[in-house]
Amino acid sequence: MQPLGGQSSRSGAAGDLDFMSSWTLIGRGTKDTGRFVFTGEYRFRMGNQPPSEIRGQMGAIVAPTGTFNDRGWVIRDAYWIQRLFDARVRILIGRADPSDYVGSHWLQNVNNSFVNRNFSANAAVAFPGHGPMLGVSIRPTDQFYLTVGAANAYSNTLDGEFESLFNEWDLFTFGEIGYTPTFQGLGQGRYAFGLWHIDARSIGNLPEDYGLTFIVDQNLTDRLQIFARYAYSEGTLTNIRQSGQVGLGFSGLLGRKDDLTGAAFALTIPRSDASRNETVLEVFHRFQVTQNTQLSFGLQLIANPGNAPDNETAGAFYARLRTSF
Repeated sequence: MQPLGGQSSRSGAAGDLDFMSSWTLIGRGTKDTGRFVFTGEYRFRMGNQPPSEIRGQMGAIVAPTGTFNDRGWVIRDAYWIQRLFDARVRILIGRADPSDYVGSHWLQNVNNSFVNRNFSANAAVAFPGHGPMLGVSIRPTDQFYLTVGAANAYSNTLDGEFESLFNEWDLFTFGEIGYTPTFQGLGQGRYAFGLWHIDARSIGNLPEDYGLTFIVDQNLTDRLQIFARYAYSEGTLTNIRQSGQVGLGFSGLLGRKDDLTGAAFALTIPRSDASRNETVLEVFHRFQVTQNTQLSFGLQLIANPGNAPDNETAGAFYARLRTSF
């Protein structure tokens, strides 16, 4: 990632190695399966700094990227997920990340879609890291779902010792209800509303925070999909009072059906009077080089970086290579 404007022009580079496994131990070949999921990850800096540090150089409220950092080895997930009643009910228990299950849109994937955390995460939500979590999802019909869950508010992805995470217990709780219709002439859609709350924590003297999220995902054709999201939070932990994003993904713009072009716009309204409203535009194109390899190029433009009052604009160019096997 190469910054454009802002307070510095220092570039950043990083790598990310993911290991993912899923072992079906119950109900193999049926809808009501019981699976154990285990994932690990190694993130490493390449050169002087990772792209995650560019946020400080820009003075942005929302980071131009967060995933590509120098975190090292971590255990991400180690959980059991059980499906019941023809998969109408799903129960998850173990070490997991709440942000995977509430407040996200369909194009929210930093590995193959947008990179800025306005679009690759839900920056207004004060998510804890990976840790002990219980989640239940119910789908009474094919078009409706309800997901609720609770996680340890002290969870830290860097802490792989399960015992230490049970020493202190305050909760991050969440719920999301969604409608997933298929419209004739368009395609599948998703319309969701979510709530979340994180307790005040005595360790670190951290205040409580809470908020809500509205999400719209809709396929308009078999090649075009759009999304919109609005989030409100008290902002005591994130300094984000309101945020909104709209965007689209289009397959085959340059004639290759497996390529993807994306464009999205975001507005962030901070809680603190010391910060100012920040707007972000990101565009990218992802080339499907081989069946398992993708090469993406993208551009971010940031107007009025919220924590840099002397800068009117900032931005970044990035390139991303991904392969899976």
